[in-house]
Amino acid sequence: MQTLPARLCLLLVLACCSQAVPAGNTDPEQLMRGATNDILTRLDASPQLTKNRAELIQLIEQEIFPLVDFTRAARLTLGHYWKGAGDKQRKRFISEMRRLLACTYSTAFSNYVGQKVEWLQPRWSADRNYVEIRVRILQNSGSPVPVAYRLWKNNGQWKLYDLVVEGVSLVANYRSTFSQRLQEHDLNALIDELAAHNAQRCGSGG
Repeated sequence: MQTLPARLCLLLVLACCSQAVPAGNTDPEQLMRGATNDILTRLDASPQLTKNRAELIQLIEQEIFPLVDFTRAARLTLGHYWKGAGDKQRKRFISEMRRLLACTYSTAFSNYVGQKVEWLQPRWSADRNYVEIRVRILQNSGSPVPVAYRLWKNNGQWKLYDLVVEGVSLVANYRSTFSQRLQEHDLNALIDELAAHNAQRCGSGG
């Protein structure tokens, strides 16, 4: 099972953490610009936290995952294979995608060394139901890295469904990997492979 490069994982995490939007949000741009980055503040205050995977996963579950629309992300990741999936398969896939992201993010946090974020002008859809918030990750060395995260309004709530780093979409990255698997195996086999991969990398709790 192909995984994202460590550098890309870290940038995705920083982008996601930088937009900690409270529940009940109505203006994502204003809320994001004014939000305090709880996770990175905690990491700055307690650097040893980056070495404790269990605590990192718990923090991710509490602070990041309430912002994510896993169903939409999973549907976009599977593409046309989503339509042919049954309810049980969809639930299993979403569950394993969630575990995969928790493991990926917890691994990336171990590489955090105080990078900062610069806000850029957001891009809105014509109907204002979709927004792409653009930032630059200011690294301790090297050029800033452009990142965009995409949200849509779902039942009045802004939800994150994709992240793009240096032109690389998280959804597209996984869609390409999974599509190759699905050309050779069925969806149940893909989910089983993903579950085994998650168990090997993060254990039963990740």
